[in-house]
Amino acid sequence: AYAVIPWQMAWAARLLKWLPIPVYDAAFEKAPRKPRGLPT
Repeated sequence: AYAVIPWQMAWAARLLKWLPIPVYDAAFEKAPRKPRGLPT
């Protein structure tokens, strides 16, 4: 199946695909997380 995505996102996807995992982890460790609805 084909998906139409903007060229900027296509480049970002290609870059992320080739990043070593430690680099990916370091880049995204400070990313905000979606709050989960955990019972308290």
